[in-house]
Amino acid sequence: MSPLRELTVERIAFRLLEAPAESAVQMSFGSITMRRAFLVEVTAQGVTGVGETWVNHPDWGWRERVATLEDGIAPLMLGMALSHPSQAHVRLAEKLVGIGRQWNALGPIYQAISGVDMALWDLFAKLEQVPVSRLLRAEATGAEGAAGVPFYASGVGPTDVRALCEEAMSLGANAVKAKVGFGEERDRATLRSIRDVCGDGIGLFMDANRAWNAEDSTTARRLAEDFGVEWIEEPLADAAPAALRDFSIRSGRPVALGENLYGPDGFTPFLGLSGIAELQPDVAKCGGLTVAWDVVTRAEAARASVSPHWYGAATGLAASLALATASGSVRWMEMDMRANPLRTELYENPYVLEGGLVRRDEAVGLNGPIRSQTVEKFQTYCKEFTR
Repeated sequence: MSPLRELTVERIAFRLLEAPAESAVQMSFGSITMRRAFLVEVTAQGVTGVGETWVNHPDWGWRERVATLEDGIAPLMLGMALSHPSQAHVRLAEKLVGIGRQWNALGPIYQAISGVDMALWDLFAKLEQVPVSRLLRAEATGAEGAAGVPFYASGVGPTDVRALCEEAMSLGANAVKAKVGFGEERDRATLRSIRDVCGDGIGLFMDANRAWNAEDSTTARRLAEDFGVEWIEEPLADAAPAALRDFSIRSGRPVALGENLYGPDGFTPFLGLSGIAELQPDVAKCGGLTVAWDVVTRAEAARASVSPHWYGAATGLAASLALATASGSVRWMEMDMRANPLRTELYENPYVLEGGLVRRDEAVGLNGPIRSQTVEKFQTYCKEFTR
C-alpha cells in the first residue's frame, strides 16, 4: 500500500433512493418489491466520492443502516486523516467489528464499512484524476487489467423466465444464472424454459440462495445433469467449508459462494478448497473494494477463480467492474436482467454491453457525475454531517 496524498474527511452524507420493482423479484427466502440504492458520500479537499452499501434485505434493513452509519461510523470518519483509501477500512474495522461480533451482526457492520470504503476509492481516484481500476492496478504486481469482462444474465426465474432470457440473448450474454430453490418441479420448469430460449450452447448456473440442505444434493444432481448446469451458487444454509465440499461431491457440480462472506478472514477457508468454482465477493457487503481486491489478489496466488457478486444499483456495479477490469483474471461479471432505474439511470453512461463483454469508459473515479434528476426523482432520505 503506497501512500497517495494526505487528506482529511470534511463531510459524510447518506442518501436512500427507492424505485418500486416492475415485478417482484422472487428468491427462495423472500421477494424484493422495492429496488434501493443506499449511497454514501465522503468529501475532502472539495471533492466527493460516492459508494454504495447493500440494503436489499430485509425490507426495513435501510433503517438499521441509517443508525449504523450515522451513530457508529460518521463520528469516526469526520476529521479522519488518510493517505490511502484502505486506511479507513482498517480503522473502522478495529473500532466496530468487535461490536458486530457481540451484536451477532458482522454483516451489517461490514456492509456499512463497504459503502464508506467504496466512496473513498472513488474520492482518491478523482483526486488523482484516474479511474478506480487504475488505482487498484497500481496495488498489483504485473497486472495488465482487462478492457471488458464476460457477463452472465442474473435474476432469471422463477417468473418472467422467457422474457428475461430473450433480453439476455439480445444483449449477448454468455451464460444465464437461474434462481432455484422453489421445489424440484418449479426449478425444472425454470431451467427448461432457459434451455428452450437460449439453447444448449450457452452457459447455465443455478443459485439456490441457501434453500437446500445436504439431502437435496440428489435433487441438485438431477437438475444439473438434465440441463447441463456448470456450477451451483450458495446451495446450503450451512455454509461451512466441509459441508459445501461434500455437497459438491454429491451433486457432481462445483459450488460458488462469497456474497455472504465478510472481511478478509471470511474468505480464507475457501481459497483453494476443492469443489469451489467461483469466489464471489460483493463490494457493498464484504468490506468494500479494499477487501474485494484482497480476495482477488489472494485468489490469483491460489489459482482460484473470482467472479464478483452484484445485484444492486449503478455505483456498486461500477465498483465491481473496476475490480474485474483491474485484475484481468476475473472470470465473470453478473448483470441483472430485470428493470432497475437505479442501475440504468443514475449515471449518464454506467456501462456498455458489447460482444459478450461488459465494460465502461475510463472515466475518472468510479463513474461520471450522478444525474441530479434521478436523485430528485427517487430520493426518500438524506442526511449529511460536517466538521
